[in-house]
Amino acid sequence: MLNKQLLSKTGLIDSILAKIQQKRQHSYTTKVDIIRILEAKTTNNWTEVYSSKIYNLHSGEFCELLSVINEQLPPKRTYRLFYTLYSEGGSINHFININGYWLSHGELRNVYQIAFKENLQQMQKINKEYIQDGLKPMYCNLTLTETTEWSIRGHIIGNKTDILEYENLIAAILKEVEKVV
Repeated sequence: MLNKQLLSKTGLIDSILAKIQQKRQHSYTTKVDIIRILEAKTTNNWTEVYSSKIYNLHSGEFCELLSVINEQLPPKRTYRLFYTLYSEGGSINHFININGYWLSHGELRNVYQIAFKENLQQMQKINKEYIQDGLKPMYCNLTLTETTEWSIRGHIIGNKTDILEYENLIAAILKEVEKVV
């Protein structure tokens, strides 16, 4: 989601336009192009960008524009690993937080992906033991998400959340039971 109202108040679009115009003798970039790209970054829908004049006719300037946008509006990424416990009264979500402030973005992502795989194996094992003991499974699902946020002076102007990994542990158990039967 992109907050266009906040974008215009902060002067970011004008700043990006001025920067690209400084870099080029003649610039074809418009404010609409900048907004299109910012919207695409937050929605992951690049259709309008791919059909734009700047993308199709001025690809060199388009690449430079992406560089300027990323320089002026660097993304902040956070990861969440959470699981759902089964209970008679309803499901309960729990979060697994990893303190990795010293890690680079790529390293932190890798650590969370490893944690996902390790936790998944443990949860599958525990669920299997519960079922063998005649009990209901303990874990319902495990999910790893990545949230990307763009902000200016503490004001969030856009964000998006992607599901990187998801496992429905109950469905996996049912598939296993079907194979046995």
